[in-house]
Amino acid sequence: MTTPRPTTRPRSWGAAIDETEAHKAWALAEEPDDLPQTAPDESPRRFTMPVMTIAETRNWTQRLWRAVRKESPSAVAPRDTYSNDEIAVMLRTLGMAMLEVGQPVNIVGSRLLTIASRYTTSAVRLAVLPTVIIVKVDTAGTKVDQTDRATVRFDQAGKIAAIVELAEAGAIAPDDAVAQVSAARELPRRFGPVTTVFGNALATIGFGMMLNPTWAALPAYALLGAVVGSVLVIAPRLPGLVAIQATVSALLVTVLAAGFLADVAGDGILRIIAPPLIALLPGFSLTTGAIELASGQMIAGASRLVYGVAQVMLLTGGVLLGVRLVGLPTPQHESALMGEWSLYAAIVVMALGMYLYLSAPRGSLIWLVVGLGVALITQNLSSAFLDEAMSGAVGAFVSVPFAIFASGFRGAPPTTVMLLTAYWGLVPGSLSFMNFAKRATSNVIDVNTFQGTGTAVFGIALGMLIGYSVFLMFTSSRHRGSAAFQAA
Repeated sequence: MTTPRPTTRPRSWGAAIDETEAHKAWALAEEPDDLPQTAPDESPRRFTMPVMTIAETRNWTQRLWRAVRKESPSAVAPRDTYSNDEIAVMLRTLGMAMLEVGQPVNIVGSRLLTIASRYTTSAVRLAVLPTVIIVKVDTAGTKVDQTDRATVRFDQAGKIAAIVELAEAGAIAPDDAVAQVSAARELPRRFGPVTTVFGNALATIGFGMMLNPTWAALPAYALLGAVVGSVLVIAPRLPGLVAIQATVSALLVTVLAAGFLADVAGDGILRIIAPPLIALLPGFSLTTGAIELASGQMIAGASRLVYGVAQVMLLTGGVLLGVRLVGLPTPQHESALMGEWSLYAAIVVMALGMYLYLSAPRGSLIWLVVGLGVALITQNLSSAFLDEAMSGAVGAFVSVPFAIFASGFRGAPPTTVMLLTAYWGLVPGSLSFMNFAKRATSNVIDVNTFQGTGTAVFGIALGMLIGYSVFLMFTSSRHRGSAAFQAA
C-alpha cells in the first residue's frame, strides 16, 4: 500500500521539514510496494561514476582531435581525367604564384611534381627559376611564363597556399585552380592606407622594443615607422619610386633621426634608425637564396643573393647620404631600459603591427602572436648557452615544425603566413643579440656597420633549412612533408 503524497506545503518550510528530507520522503512515496527493501543493518547504496575504458578514452581522444584539425580534402576525379594541356597550364600558374610569394625553387618544383602525380600518369618535365618557369606534360606544348611580381602580403600568401594544398590532394579542377589564383593576385588589401601605415608604425615599435627597449625612444620609433610605411604605400602608385624606395626611406629616416629625434630620444642614431629600417632589409630574399644554394640550386640561389646584396647597398647608401647631409648628432648617454617584460610586450605589438601592415587573413592574429612568441622566446633562451650568432638559427629551427603542426588546426593560417611572421621577428632579435646596439653607441656608420645583418640572416636560413630537413626525416609521407613547408 502506498503512502499518500503530501498535497500542501508546510507553513514554515525550514522549521517543519528539511527540503532534502522532503524530497527523500516523496521519492520513497512514489516507489512501488514490490521493490526489495534494504535491511536496516545494510549500508545505503552509493552512486558510482562510470569509468571509461582505454578503448573508449582512445576513441574520445580521436574524435576530439578530428574536431579541431582541418579535414583532408578528397580528389575530385581520377587521374588522366583532364587533358595534358589543362594540367600544364595549372602547373605553370601555380608555380608562378608560389614564386611570387617567395618560395624556394626546389620547394616549388617538388610541390608541382606532387600535384602532377595527382592529375596525370604522363611524364612531366619542369624547369624552375626565381622569375621563370617552364612546364611540359607528355606531348603537350611547352608552357613558359615569367613574372616580375613579388608580394609578402599574408592574405595573398594564405590564399595561394590553400589553393596549392587543394591541388596537392587533387581536390580542385585545373580550370578552377587557375581562376582562383588569378583572383588571389587581384585580392585588395584588407585595410586601407591609413591603417596600413599605422600597422607599420606598430611593427616598428615592436622591433624597437627588441633592439633598444627604452621609453624615450618609443615616439621616435612610431614617427619613423609611419614615414617608412607611407613611402611603402605610395611607391606602388609611382612606378619610378619602387626601385629606389629603400634608398628614399633610409634617407628620410636618417635625416629625421640625425637632425631631431636622436637628441630627443637621448640615444645614438643607429639605435633610432635600425627598427624602422628592419622592414626594408632584403632578408627574405637572402634567406631563400641560402636555402636554394644549400639544396643545389646554384643559379636561383646565387641570383637571389646578388639581388639581396644590391638591396642592402641601396639601403646603406640612403643612410650614408642622410648622414652626409645633416651630419651625426652629439653622442648621447644610454637611456634607461625597460624591464624583462618588454620582450613579451614586443611580441604582441609586433604581431598586431604585422597583422595590419601585411594584411593577414581574418582570425589569424592569435596564431601570429603564438608563432612569434615560440620563435622569439626560443631565441632568447638559446642565447644563454649558445653562441649569439646562432640564436636566430635555433629560433628558426623550432619555428618550422611548430608552424607546420599549428597550421593543421581549424582556423589557423597556412604555414607560409606563420613562417613569414616568425622570420620578421627573428631578424631584429638576432641583431640585438649580436650587440648591434653597442656598435651604434660609437656613432660610426659605414658598410661594415651592417655586417651583422648578413650573419643574422644566414643563421635564420640555416635554422629553417635544418628544421625542414629534420621534419622530412621524421615524416613517413613524402606528400605531407613537401606540402607542409611553404616558405622559408
